[in-house]
Amino acid sequence: MSKAFEQVSQTKKVTVEEAEKYGLFDPNSSDDELSLNKDGSIDIPCWRYAVINFPHPLLEQGLVILDTPGLNAIGTEPELTLNMLPNAHAVLFILAADTGVTKSEIDVWRQYISGTRWKQKGRMAVLNKIDGLWDDLKTEEEIEAEIAKQVRTTAELLSLDEGHIFPTSAQKGLLGKINGDDALVKQSRLLELEKALSDELIPSKKEIVHDNTKNEIEDLIGNSNMILESRVSGVIDQLEELRGLRGKNEDVVEHMMNKVKQDKENFEKGLQRFQALRSVFSQQTNKLFTLLGMEALKLKVHNTREAMISAKFTKTMRDAMDDFFEELKSRLVSSDEQIDEIKKMMDVMYDKFSKEHGLRKTEPPAFSTLRYQKELAKLERAYREQFNTAFNMIVNEKMTLTTKFFETLASRVVHVYEVANRDVENWLKAVISPMESQVREHQLQLRRRLESIKRIYKATDTLEDRILELENIEKSIRGQMDDLQILRQHMSNALAFEKTEAVEAA
Repeated sequence: MSKAFEQVSQTKKVTVEEAEKYGLFDPNSSDDELSLNKDGSIDIPCWRYAVINFPHPLLEQGLVILDTPGLNAIGTEPELTLNMLPNAHAVLFILAADTGVTKSEIDVWRQYISGTRWKQKGRMAVLNKIDGLWDDLKTEEEIEAEIAKQVRTTAELLSLDEGHIFPTSAQKGLLGKINGDDALVKQSRLLELEKALSDELIPSKKEIVHDNTKNEIEDLIGNSNMILESRVSGVIDQLEELRGLRGKNEDVVEHMMNKVKQDKENFEKGLQRFQALRSVFSQQTNKLFTLLGMEALKLKVHNTREAMISAKFTKTMRDAMDDFFEELKSRLVSSDEQIDEIKKMMDVMYDKFSKEHGLRKTEPPAFSTLRYQKELAKLERAYREQFNTAFNMIVNEKMTLTTKFFETLASRVVHVYEVANRDVENWLKAVISPMESQVREHQLQLRRRLESIKRIYKATDTLEDRILELENIEKSIRGQMDDLQILRQHMSNALAFEKTEAVEAA
């Protein structure tokens, strides 16, 4: 392991120009000037990224650790903050107890780590190097009070619970483990951090799967239940009609048959309106995907790349990148308007079918592209801070800047749009599917009603047989509904058991 890790720390000598090209040397920085070798060269890391695998119980459970370098890397390696951090389920923010939280650390935390899309339990901070606070001239109580004060201050600055701040001495903990010094390991508080990682990270991953599974099951059972309720309602209507025919003459039965025929004809007209609605819905959907679709985005990415490569001045490059964000923001805003139009149209149609044909009125779910607009705004802010600066425009060659822009920002924008497209597709299905199911079911019920009354009209002695048949059908549907509720309870118990088991294990 030591040999493997040593490779990661290898360096190579390069010219100042080459180091500048990689963004690893600032000619205006006095600190960078001090790192120059006697021959004018400079040492830079051999590696940008390294994947290291070794057996460990936590890693075997699916934990993947992305170990990013210090704050200096954020300016020179924007991939770290723009690609890695947004995809992490949890972030362990390492701070130094002897210096406390610096301004640059607070800026990084607030801009890249903290935010509404992060769960509180997925964020932890480590106050490392607490051994710097150990002092033989102070009592244990005084040292504890100093550490507790640092924890309180850090929790306030990062807006975290104190329980998510872990004061630790990693070096003393490792030393204690190597030497078998249990007292030193305990004093280092490393075990508390290890326990938190075991108890928080793996269970939180399970919770994500748990919640997704639960939501999908609820949707499936909810839709199935709606269809069964519609069926039982149709059977009850038929039973009431047929029970009302007991002892009636053929004229009444014929009148009833004509009434059902009329209902069927009216529904057929409504069905034509529904087909027309489907056509308009398809047109509106196509319009939405013209704005939000991946084809339009890929074309914009291609055009922006071409404009940046052919640019002769930094202003032209800056204009191309500015236009990239402006157009995509505009597309998301226009998509929101289109989504609102589709929802209003479906609201009207649901209301109409509910009043005219007695279908169950369902409220189409709301949807907005606001969350994607926020993600895009965050990426644009990163662009302004890390790309759209005079220094970056001067020190980076055109191809380097273009490559970095598309490897980091543009790739993240594509990811945001992919998620948006998937969510929009799911929303469109959720909007139209309930109506389609109800329309099909209602059509089937009308056909059955008409067939029932026709059979009775042709041979009235089958009335009681038909009533008995429908009563058995009603009993069967209600049995299915009961089975569905039992299935829901079994699923709920199974998921709850998994959760309880995880808590008990912890």
